[in-house]
Formats: sequence, structure tokens, C-alpha cells
Amino acid sequence: MEKVKALLTKALGEKATDDFIKACMEVDDTQIIKKRVATLLDTRKPENRQVYEILIREKIRRSGFTGEGYRKTNSNPNAPSDCLDDISISKKNDTEQPSSLRSQNVSKKKQKTKFYPLFCEGAHSDQLVSLLPGRHPCQCLATKHQLVNNCVNCGRIVCAQEGSGPCYYCGNLVCTREEQDQIAMNTKQSEKLRNKLMQVGWAAGTETPYYRIARQAQKLQKKGVNTDSTSTELLEY
Repeated sequence: MEKVKALLTKALGEKATDDFIKACMEVDDTQIIKKRVATLLDTRKPENRQVYEILIREKIRRSGFTGEGYRKTNSNPNAPSDCLDDISISKKNDTEQPSSLRSQNVSKKKQKTKFYPLFCEGAHSDQLVSLLPGRHPCQCLATKHQLVNNCVNCGRIVCAQEGSGPCYYCGNLVCTREEQDQIAMNTKQSEKLRNKLMQVGWAAGTETPYYRIARQAQKLQKKGVNTDSTSTELLEY
């Protein structure tokens, strides 16, 4: 599983990878695992095919055991007597539990593990694509994820992975047409929406956006501190 985690982490990040694996272990049809992996990785490569093969084997392995580590069936006549005794005692304890406790246990079992949504409708509505939680800079030019809008200041094409908020390059507000129309109404609600969108941050671990580097360079210049070549180029922009 370590190899699987390593490959998925490159595509999703550590947190989303753990949630993705949990979600795969909860599906009823193992073919769903294959389809989900295929949306993330190029399964024409042997190492990527191993990802869904290993996940499917792990799913089958887990499905064959109960939470206590015993197989679901105890019909094997060759099973050790102490194991059979443990199973029978466990079943007896279950029957002796009050009905209220049994109902609580059932409700707990039905509760699904919470995880981030990993898929969304892509640029082509007939396909699902991976979507990392939070705002992440993306270079797909809205060919993979759906288009949010173009930045009217620098022209950057912003997709659903980046989402509405400050442009990653220049910091200008980029939002959907519906949000633009609401902001254009110049009401108190419009101002609240604009302020809310401008305060939307980037996901943890994201590289510092260019506009923040430029602002920091401007502050340093005012203080008379020499800036590096990268910051100077951004200021000239």
C-alpha cells in the first residue's frame, strides 16, 4: 500500500490520498475503484495500473474479515475449537445486549466516514475529473476543469480548481458571471460578496502567489532593501 500512497500523493496530496483510499474501501463494486483511479492516473502505465489492482485486492481482503479479525463464516469444520468458542461467545453477547444498545450500534455502523469530495464534472460534462480540496493553482486552461472566468486584468484563464477569488498571478478578483452580475448591482450584499471572495485564501502548502511576492517586493523597495531579480521582474509587470 505504500507504493499506492506514494503515487496517489503526487496527484492528490497526503490528506486527499487518505480520504480517497477510505472511499475506495467503502464501495460495493470493485470496478468503481478502477474507474476512479483511471480519472487520476494514466493507467496505460504498468505502475499506475498496479494502483487499482492493489486497492481492489485490499478491498477484497478487508471484505473477507469482520472487525475482530475473524472470517464472516464459521462453517469450516476444521477451525480450531477455541476460535469457534470465541465466535459463539461474541454472538451470545450480541443477543444479550439491550435493544436500545443494539440499535445504537447499528446506527453507528451505518455512519459513513467523512472525506473531501474528490471528483467534479469536468470541462466536458460527460466526464468526471479529480478536484483537490481548496484553491490550488492549475494550468489546465479550463480544458480539464470547468471554466470560472478569465482575469480581466492579466488574462489568466481560471478553472474550477482555482475557483473564485484573487487571481493567482495579479491578485485581481476573478469570479463567475453570476457573481459578477451580483457584484455589479452595487448593493450592500454585493459589497459583502466582493469582500468575501477577495478574502478566499489558497490551500495550505500552495506556493506563494505572484501578486503577494510583488507586494512584498514593493514594501522592501520602500524600505530601501534590494530585491532579487524575480521580484523586480514582477514589479515591472
